[in-house]
Amino acid sequence: MMKKFALAGIVIGLASVPAYANLVQNGSFETGIAPGGFTTIPGGNSISIDGWTVTGNSVDYIGSYWAASNGSRSIDLSGENLGGLTQSISGLNVGQSYTLSFDYAANPDFTGPRSMSFSLGSFTGTLANVTNSPNVSWLTYIVTFVYNGGGDLLSFTQLDGGAYGVALDNVDLNAVPVPAALPLLGSALAGGALLGWRRRKAAKA
Repeated sequence: MMKKFALAGIVIGLASVPAYANLVQNGSFETGIAPGGFTTIPGGNSISIDGWTVTGNSVDYIGSYWAASNGSRSIDLSGENLGGLTQSISGLNVGQSYTLSFDYAANPDFTGPRSMSFSLGSFTGTLANVTNSPNVSWLTYIVTFVYNGGGDLLSFTQLDGGAYGVALDNVDLNAVPVPAALPLLGSALAGGALLGWRRRKAAKA
């Protein structure tokens, strides 16, 4: 009976994985200047969208021009031409696994495919052939990776499409939690092995 109870405790512990907070500030772009329908923000601007710096030519800060995926605001990564966003992320640990997720769509005013890249330190990825639909249709991209250093900048960059870019919203970065019971399980297994060794030794004596 005691062995069954201990096993049940381990299973419960494995299921009890602690939650981690989003490391991205203003990941849904809800705080910043009032964009109205939309406002074009030039590269180098680090004050109009809280937590983010605009890179490249410019981005469009979208308000009522189309529906956001989360909240009421989003970003078109191309303003007057190819742009992007970057943010310094604190609290990163080399060797730790992280999950990055974001919602994306295509500016509906242009029918051709568009591409964007994203990176955090030495980790990079590309999202290609994003196409529009009659209305903005949001999809979610999720990737898990090991952070190996290379800097603390989380970046999103438009690669093509001129003034009609990939829309971005709901950016989330979380450390992948280690199940709280794993250290306990390791100790329990080690203890069991030691107990078995002592019993075998006593039987031989």
